[in-house]
Amino acid sequence: MSLETGIQNYKDSQNMPLLPWSNSDDQDNGSTMKSQSFLLALFAVTAFWTAESQAAQPDYAYSTTVRLSDGKTLSCAVNEPLTAVRDTGTTLTRRETTEADVLATQRLRLISGPSSEYPSPYTAPNVTCGAVG
Repeated sequence: MSLETGIQNYKDSQNMPLLPWSNSDDQDNGSTMKSQSFLLALFAVTAFWTAESQAAQPDYAYSTTVRLSDGKTLSCAVNEPLTAVRDTGTTLTRRETTEADVLATQRLRLISGPSSEYPSPYTAPNVTCGAVG
């Protein structure tokens, strides 16, 4: 028994299909075409994933709900358009506005760390808050 016959018998006994990109004499029925199709599909998936991740919203823009010490619940938009807040006509005192800004921007302080360039969306955010409901 030759080495090639032994290898073929081992493959047959294991019932192991050859991979589409393998370059074996046993399977020379268009494996190059299968390989090209596989690489093209892999490239397309990678390109789509990259484009999708670039279109994602940045981590410095978000909406959040805050609860003030006096019990009021506010919806705040941080670095987002004014339409993100439902009721911007709510009149807040200066103390309530300051407290809401501090609570709403807590996530930014965690993301940016102890230092960040100024001004940036992390260090000079645009915060708009309104009453929930």
